Amino acid sequence: MYIELDAQLIKQHGQVQYNGVGVKYLGKDGPLNTYRNNHILFKREKQLETFKAIFSLRGGTLKNPDLDYPVFFKKYDSLYTILNAIDKEYINQNPSNFSWIIINERLSDYYSSICFDNWGRQMPDDLFQKIKNHKAYLTSYYGMSFYNSLFHYLNLLANPDNSINQIQKTINLFDSLFAPPKSDFLKIKFSRQEPSEQKIIFETILPQIKTEWCKNTIQEQYTKRLEKLASINKLTEKSNFTAFGQPLSETPFGAKLYKVDTLSAKTLLSNIKKSFQGKALLIDFWATWCGPCIAAFPHSKKLHESTVDLPIEFIYLCTSANSDFEKWKSKITEYKLSGTHIYVEKDIESELMEMLSINGFPNYVLINLKGEYKPGAIANDKFSSLDKEKLAELIK
Repeated sequence: MYIELDAQLIKQHGQVQYNGVGVKYLGKDGPLNTYRNNHILFKREKQLETFKAIFSLRGGTLKNPDLDYPVFFKKYDSLYTILNAIDKEYINQNPSNFSWIIINERLSDYYSSICFDNWGRQMPDDLFQKIKNHKAYLTSYYGMSFYNSLFHYLNLLANPDNSINQIQKTINLFDSLFAPPKSDFLKIKFSRQEPSEQKIIFETILPQIKTEWCKNTIQEQYTKRLEKLASINKLTEKSNFTAFGQPLSETPFGAKLYKVDTLSAKTLLSNIKKSFQGKALLIDFWATWCGPCIAAFPHSKKLHESTVDLPIEFIYLCTSANSDFEKWKSKITEYKLSGTHIYVEKDIESELMEMLSINGFPNYVLINLKGEYKPGAIANDKFSSLDKEKLAELIK
């Protein structure tokens, strides 16, 4: 598929979203994408209103275990009934060989939501049988969400503590419920940040996979992770390097501000490590538009102040992507965040995040006193509970 855009027509109409005047989806998959995008736009306001109501319910039984599940389920079901009616009307008005995809995608979304809201509890058997037999055919948001939610539902059912030592129970459950291809596909979704845990998963799962493609995929993922980790840890081995420059400014509260827009990601990380040899590094990836990033600043400031006697440097990397340079400086001053602050050109930061196998903001990376990167050492949702004692243990 490729997309043809008529800039003049789009300009005349102000804007275009998904499809419209000035947009053509062409090539083998052009008709499919035209059909799908027109469906997204069909009764758009009603769809968005219904989605908003669904999202407000999502996670309801997880947030409130005492919630009457049948009542909750009835509300959930009624909202998807509205979406199903919209889908049916669109299909009736636009007959197509692709109409089955609309139905399949909606079911994938619906079953994904049901799995998500039953994490940690067993759903009714008749409902699970429908979910068990469902096949999501697209590598779309809804298709992949279905398999991800199903994986987590079954994993927590077999292994409530999500223990690395109990993954065999989950594997046994997959094998008892599904034919090898589907069971093996779900096994690919085991993902742990810690390399030692990846090794256990790799050694446990690989011998029990019958589908060649799945076996190759897991082996390739594991090999790439180890190679990437070794590459990151070797960045300090060369003695010659170019510093990331003199600070733009230094503040009375101990912040040094830099701007990087020319170095490669590898050079930047190497320079940071070599500039603080003998110290561990806590690297905070953030953006000026990221609410959760800024909300974590008070805790980060408190943590930094409590660990001044520890051999650790706090590094704050702000992406230039949709961020504002003046707002960057303003936020640092507002929260009086000491440490090393670097405003990083977006492509450099994206490349660095890919190297470290992280994505999204905020994200926290730990490099210990030996200069070793410890993937997943500080989970995003656990940063607020990190204290001096835990950090002192981590940097060892």
